[in-house]
Amino acid sequence: LRRKDFYIQMKAWKNTILSSFLLNIFEYVTYAVMLIPTVSGVITIGAFVGLSKAIASIEGLILWTFSSIFTFFSTNNEYWKEYNKLMNFDEMKRSTDNESFNFNVDCVSIEFKNVYFRYANMDYDVLSGVSFKINPYELCGLVGINGAGKSTTMNMITGYIASTEGKVMIDGHDILEEPEAAKKCIGYLPEMPPLYFDMTVLEYMNFVADLKKIPKDKKKSMVEEVMEMVKISDMRNRLIKNLSKGYRQRVGLAQAILGYPEVIILDEPTVGLDPKQIIEIRDLIKSLKKKHTVILSSHILSEVSAVCDYVLIISHGRLVASDTPDNLGKLAQGSNNLSLLVRGDRDKIRILLGEIPGVKEISITADKDQDGWAVKLSTEENTDIREDVFFKMAENHYPILEMQSRKVSLEEIFLELTEDTKKPEATEKEGEDK
Repeated sequence: LRRKDFYIQMKAWKNTILSSFLLNIFEYVTYAVMLIPTVSGVITIGAFVGLSKAIASIEGLILWTFSSIFTFFSTNNEYWKEYNKLMNFDEMKRSTDNESFNFNVDCVSIEFKNVYFRYANMDYDVLSGVSFKINPYELCGLVGINGAGKSTTMNMITGYIASTEGKVMIDGHDILEEPEAAKKCIGYLPEMPPLYFDMTVLEYMNFVADLKKIPKDKKKSMVEEVMEMVKISDMRNRLIKNLSKGYRQRVGLAQAILGYPEVIILDEPTVGLDPKQIIEIRDLIKSLKKKHTVILSSHILSEVSAVCDYVLIISHGRLVASDTPDNLGKLAQGSNNLSLLVRGDRDKIRILLGEIPGVKEISITADKDQDGWAVKLSTEENTDIREDVFFKMAENHYPILEMQSRKVSLEEIFLELTEDTKKPEATEKEGEDK
């Protein structure tokens, strides 16, 4: 169901009541004329009949009204449920105290539908058949090598460039067919923040608030709140050209957040920040997902892994992976490896480990520094054999000096997924006239 459907139904119901009410008013006027006393001051029989009918008509109207309300909400129960759901969602969205609210994942904040993009002077696609969905209140990381198509993807989300084929939907709005409605839902921090160096920080924030048409009664409090959020309140009267690179980045982040749009897009938000500032901005980004959908583009893969709930990996214009960091780690090669350092008889160790269910491959090499054997076990997916290995070695008095489950980093996953993807050769189209 759509919000619009509910409003249409409500409007039809309102029109029905209005038309019936006007008919009853006409009837009341007729009866009132009948109630006018005669010249002699004696109420006629017709006037008495009119009074009786008027009372009965008023009673009938009251009963009819209550009956109509009951009939509408009983026969249109789905609309009533939808109305409650919409109102509850709006209330939850406005609430800043509720941190456990999870929106229905069937709703989509951003959606790419088989999107292609090609520049006029190239004969290959910068983006090729990219499709993905980002749910509300999700912090999504967009990663890829230089030239992979990350900036093109973000430019399409913001409406800066149009797709060659396919659709880009923002909160249910087509970015090309409903650009104004879609862009109202977006706050954007590009790699180079859009700042005016001759303005003070406060002047710039007020300027951005006016551009975003923030109501005057809310403008001052919202500007103050956002500046405090990104820790730039102390710089309010300083010219932007006199700020450090880190503070300029903070001002750019503040303009993206201002107005509290549904979707916030951040392109390399921690560039130029010192380690303390990076930690603060990361914490701020994590807090944003409580009330916003956040897309984070970064070359620092450890940052994406630490902050994001979901990761999109783009390589040469193609979406090669989209999943949570944990699930991507499970799918990567080497994610099911267990490393051991054991002392004992090499052949016996191999036999004992081979008896443990779930072990697929065993590799044993000498470790002269530790006077033992370096053992690598490859196991089946989602299988934890550490306890079995410990007890098997303990029963045979083979001491385990080290045991480590290998966790694959996002960097390794990224390299594995992108190493086989070849970039098409860029060639310019030849003109018709030579």
